[in-house]
Amino acid sequence: MQRLHYKLTELVQTVRQVSEDDLAAQDLSEFPESLHKCFSEQNLRKLKFLRETIKNFDLTPQERDLFLLALVDTLRTATRAGAGWPYIAPSAYHEKRERDAIVVFCETAKMFYHDLVAIRTSRARREVSCRLILHDARKPYPLEDETIDLAVTSPPYLNNYDYADRTRLELYFLGWAKSWRDITGQIRERLIIAATTQVKRTDFDGEPLSDDLKVIASTVYKELRIKIARLSQIQKSKGGKKNYDLMVAGYFNDMVQVLQQVYRVLKPETPFVLVLWEVGADHPNAYWSVLM
Repeated sequence: MQRLHYKLTELVQTVRQVSEDDLAAQDLSEFPESLHKCFSEQNLRKLKFLRETIKNFDLTPQERDLFLLALVDTLRTATRAGAGWPYIAPSAYHEKRERDAIVVFCETAKMFYHDLVAIRTSRARREVSCRLILHDARKPYPLEDETIDLAVTSPPYLNNYDYADRTRLELYFLGWAKSWRDITGQIRERLIIAATTQVKRTDFDGEPLSDDLKVIASTVYKELRIKIARLSQIQKSKGGKKNYDLMVAGYFNDMVQVLQQVYRVLKPETPFVLVLWEVGADHPNAYWSVLM
C-alpha cells in the first residue's frame, strides 16, 4: 500500500500541474460527436490528458487498471449531460453543471485508495485468493460439478433497456468503440437478450422458447407461450413493430442456460443470490432474493 500511496500522490501532483499548452496539444478528433456533446472542449481535453498520462505513467498493470477505473468513474460525475439510468442524455433539457475532470479524478482516485486501505486494515480481513474467468455465463463453466459454495449475481432485467448502449460513454472515451455498429458487434450481440434491439425475427424459427425450459419448468413454459403469443398479436397492430414477443422468449432462453450452469457447479443446499430491483409506489427499493 505504501507504493500505491506514493504513486497516487505522484500522479495527482502531475495532473494538477497540467499546462495550457499540454491541454491544447490534446487532439479531440478521435472522439465521436456524442462525446463532444457531453463535455465542454476544455473538459474533454482534460479527460484525454488524464487518460494518456495514466497510460504512460510508471505504474504496474494493477495500478494502471485502478487509476483507469477511477478515470472511467469520473466521466459520469464530470459530464454536463444527464447521466442517470439508463442512458446518457446530452440535450439541453437534461443538462447539469459540469465539473472539472481533473478535480473529480483526483477525488475519485483518493477515495478508491482509502477504500483499499480500509479493507486492508479491517479486523475482519481474511487472506483470499481470486481467480478471474472471462466467460459467457450461458456456456459450460470451466468448473467442476458441485464445487461452489455461493453464487451471487445481478442479472439483466426484462425491461427493454439496451445494456450495451448503457456503456456508450465509456466505450467511446476508451476508444473501444466509435459507432453503434461497433457497440453491436463487440458488446450487444454477446449479451443476454433483454432488449428488442438484440433480436431479429429471422433468428427464430418456429417455436421461440427452448426445449430446455419446457423440460425444466413446464408450468413456466406454458404460461410464457400464452403471453408470447399475445404479444405477437399485439405487435402486428402497433407502430414500430418492435419484437417484444421474441425479446421475452430470448431472455428466458438465455436465463435458463445461466441457471443450468449455476445449478451444476453449486454444492447441494448452498445459496444462489440474485440481486433484484423492486419498484415501489414512491421510489425503487433494492433488495436481495435468495434462491436455495
